[in-house]
Amino acid sequence: MAKNKKKNDLREYTTVPEVVRKPSISTPWVENHKTGTAMIFLSLILLGIIAFRFIPISLFPEAPYPGLTVETEYFGVGPEKIEEIITKPIEESVSTLGGIEHLFSVSEEGKSKVHIQFDQNADLEIKSLEIRDKVEQVSYKFPRETQKPIVLQYDPTQKPSFIIVPKKLRLLNINRNNFV
Repeated sequence: MAKNKKKNDLREYTTVPEVVRKPSISTPWVENHKTGTAMIFLSLILLGIIAFRFIPISLFPEAPYPGLTVETEYFGVGPEKIEEIITKPIEESVSTLGGIEHLFSVSEEGKSKVHIQFDQNADLEIKSLEIRDKVEQVSYKFPRETQKPIVLQYDPTQKPSFIIVPKKLRLLNINRNNFV
């Protein structure tokens, strides 16, 4: 009898309780109203098709990019020197303008780029003139070999969406000979 009781005790501890899943509230309704469910899905599909036809889609939507770039070249000079001589003075001068959201720069071998991003409703023509004035105020301090700073307006639609590069140089030579 003691042996039997031990086996039963083990069964009590080794049995895994059954997990009872409660059906969601919508499941019985869907099962009972199959036609209504089909009509809801068909109407959603129809609304999607109608919306697709009327929503304009373009590769480059016309959204104003309120940003300008001041680019200055000083050939033969390293990035550290470019940052010290050109980038920092331009940043300090331009940062006094109002309406700037972001101001960041890139100093590389022989070139300084200062990117200025304005509020969405900023008039870039006016901001461009203001930036030119600010840059002219500090550009007289630059070395003579420095190129005149250029203020550029970035337009994302002017960049190519993709570039195709041939894998083999032979294809390049064939194409070059055909067009020359």
